[in-house]
Amino acid sequence: MAMTENHWIEISEKALIHNYQLVKGRAGANCGVLAVVKANAYGLGMEACAKIFEAQGAAMLGVTSFEEASALRKAGLALPILIFGPILAEQAPLAAVMDLTVTVTSPGALDRILEGIAGAEASPLNSLPPLQVHLKIETGMGRFGLWPSEAVPAAQTIAAHPGLKLMGVYTHFATASVSKGPYFQQQRIRFQEALQALSEAGFKDLVRHCANSAALLACRDCCLDMVRIGTLLYGQKPASDSGAMPALQDPWKFQAKVLEIRELPANHGVGYGATYVTKGPTRVAVLPAGYSEGVQMEPVQHPAGFTAGLKATLKLWLRCFKAESQACHVFFEGQAAPVIGKVGMQLTMVDVTHLPQVQVGSVARVPLRRTAADSGIPRIYTD
Repeated sequence: MAMTENHWIEISEKALIHNYQLVKGRAGANCGVLAVVKANAYGLGMEACAKIFEAQGAAMLGVTSFEEASALRKAGLALPILIFGPILAEQAPLAAVMDLTVTVTSPGALDRILEGIAGAEASPLNSLPPLQVHLKIETGMGRFGLWPSEAVPAAQTIAAHPGLKLMGVYTHFATASVSKGPYFQQQRIRFQEALQALSEAGFKDLVRHCANSAALLACRDCCLDMVRIGTLLYGQKPASDSGAMPALQDPWKFQAKVLEIRELPANHGVGYGATYVTKGPTRVAVLPAGYSEGVQMEPVQHPAGFTAGLKATLKLWLRCFKAESQACHVFFEGQAAPVIGKVGMQLTMVDVTHLPQVQVGSVARVPLRRTAADSGIPRIYTD
């Protein structure tokens, strides 16, 4: 493939389809798959990935915001779309018109939806279709959700309003990666109690969903009517204590062409701060990708316990002292080349002294944090 761009992302449709089929097989024939395409489909391209999952038979698409859902509708996606986050009052009538499904995350969120619907209905020119709604139950994530005791009153308020239609109920696990732990089990119990209360109040036909990627691997009983899957679809393996890990395929490959080859003498600094100094004559390849594209970016995590904290501290210490095993590498036809010096905003230097075949125009595969990848980087879908 002839590429005129300096850098691009290759995305394998075949790998995405393979991963979807693995997820569907594990969820079971009677369990729908909600394909999570938030955050630009984890960096792979929201509209294109949504169309692939729609063609594979996904039951629903999932996004965080109204803006993401609106973009999917404008791109021609016809599948039901669930918005995970709360919406604003003025977005409620638009969501109804676009046939979006919104989440009630609190009594206040429900009040805003009612306010928005009432304002639109007050206009004689507007005749809105019912706005479809899912309830989210707070069981331990601490972010969005009705308290279990608020579920039935919220459902009754929705059922009594002609402009709303209650369709589903869900929760989100905070510790599905530790499925044998008490916190995960307590979340399951709280959700089941909320489901039981809703059923006893007459809400028996709701779509129930709680399993994310880690829970799908660890807890088959969590599949219920639908699963919400993101990480697994994109070929990434969530932390899991289940021991079961499907044979995923990685659909993602970020590639960059060498812009320049520099022949540096010994004791020459490389990059800002001259944090790296050559030990001998060194061939340096300059790549057109830096931290603005997501190179060497990692999420900041709070270690869960002493052992995890010790590992994180050791990893940071090794990086500070440039331990070879901790260096970031790029790959030229499978051969590794270490990054040297500080990664710049849009440029990265790598040592290719041992790779004499690397020249200007050679293509490197560059690891980066996918969700940080600039949406303006061309995405090429293959297969």
